Amino acid sequence: MPLLDLKNLSISRGEGERNRIIDSVSLTIDQGDIRALVGVSGAGMSLIMTAIVGIRRSGLTYSAERYRIDGTDVLKLSPAKKRKFIGKKIFIIFQDPRMNLDPAMTIRRQFREVLSLRNFHDRWYRYPGWKKRRMENLLIRVGISNYQKVLGSKPGQLTDIECRKVNIALALAYEPELLIADEPLSAMSVSSESQILSLLDSVNKNEHLTMLIGTNDLAPIANLAGSVSLLYAGQIVETGKTQAVLSSPKHPYTRRLIKSMNEMGGALDHDEMFSELGGIFPSWPELPVGCRFGPRCPIAERICLRTPPAVKLPQGHVWRCHFSKPDEE
Repeated sequence: MPLLDLKNLSISRGEGERNRIIDSVSLTIDQGDIRALVGVSGAGMSLIMTAIVGIRRSGLTYSAERYRIDGTDVLKLSPAKKRKFIGKKIFIIFQDPRMNLDPAMTIRRQFREVLSLRNFHDRWYRYPGWKKRRMENLLIRVGISNYQKVLGSKPGQLTDIECRKVNIALALAYEPELLIADEPLSAMSVSSESQILSLLDSVNKNEHLTMLIGTNDLAPIANLAGSVSLLYAGQIVETGKTQAVLSSPKHPYTRRLIKSMNEMGGALDHDEMFSELGGIFPSWPELPVGCRFGPRCPIAERICLRTPPAVKLPQGHVWRCHFSKPDEE
């Protein structure tokens, strides 16, 4: 049974297909897996992630055919029970790591609040000094050696990478079943990226913590994520095991994305041009009908004005294209 089972999530601003910002997105994440949700800015990653945790934006309409967490049908819960249930199961880290933190409170006080929220079954957590030792140990685990300074600081006094590490430590303190991280590597140096990736990998393996990570760049996270979903203009165009998608991409958008990754990572011949994707990324309310990648796709035809059906392989590799077939390499 998957930990997260989301089917046909749609987010609209008005009636009609062109007003559907998120178009029938489905995500299934197994327990202990790391799923990368990859898309450029404006593709809709943040909308999907905040919808999963129950955050709604005014003026938008939300609908889903199915939404289950650990087998529980979230859609059948009352609003109050839904907030409590999701809040217990999921911890989200926003793109700006300071958004998770209260700017007026020290990190020590915020840790104490998070530790007090958990419903421990034994009384050992009430022992004097337990919370202090717990928060110190968590900060050491995420690579913060100067934990006393960090605990006594407010978020504005910390660096971005310190705030990201504090957020991960808070997630461990909260003990969720699913960690959602929106752009955890944005605006970071290569060395800082490496630290965060190593930390997420360690947390996943040691805590068996399931993760959904949104990112603009597939390359840094390719070796971390066990599965990947490619998002374009509110539509998931391809999803599957990361290595299967990288070795045998089926959708034209995925192929172009991986080709660009290879070009950025290697050298081009002196007379070879860097490949570019023609056209511009669509914006609401000018979203294309049918396949939203159609206006930029090199093989698009009139049939692409209709939403393409899903093509599936037994291993869970799924894509949506009128022309890419299972036997294509």
